[in-house]
Amino acid sequence: MIMFFLDTGLRVSELCGITLDDINFTAYNARVSGKTGERTVHFSKETAKALSRYLKARGLIAHEDRLFVVGENRLRRDTCLKIIKRLGVKAGIDKKKRVSPHTLRHTAATFWIKNGGDATTLQRQLGQVDPRMVDVYVNLVGKDLAEAHSKYSPLKRISK
Repeated sequence: MIMFFLDTGLRVSELCGITLDDINFTAYNARVSGKTGERTVHFSKETAKALSRYLKARGLIAHEDRLFVVGENRLRRDTCLKIIKRLGVKAGIDKKKRVSPHTLRHTAATFWIKNGGDATTLQRQLGQVDPRMVDVYVNLVGKDLAEAHSKYSPLKRISK
């Protein structure tokens, strides 16, 4: 579930709504429905392998078609929030830091830009209607660039 969040940048409601039929293991994508309509998101081969292991360990639940379940029930938004928070505590993440599905969405978007992805493609992956929403992540990376330049500036090193 964590890998899927980080690899796709989904909203929690979108992740909870994915069915087994929505997953395409051959094309490494999933059909999701959310507040901006239906779209296709892509995920990595590593995430596909993790999903396959999860589904094998989970076993077949005859009446359940959801991708992510808790016991024999579909994963609900509030349960997902609790699971993510609990995993954050288990990972030793400082309690002052926000650990949530939205944090994972934010992290996915930030790393997309840091790794060289473009804002337009990110906008489609995240299902953002307004391109200004993606500017937040681009601007964050700009701050990283300013900090890095301050630290590694060749001229700064020469002048010392």
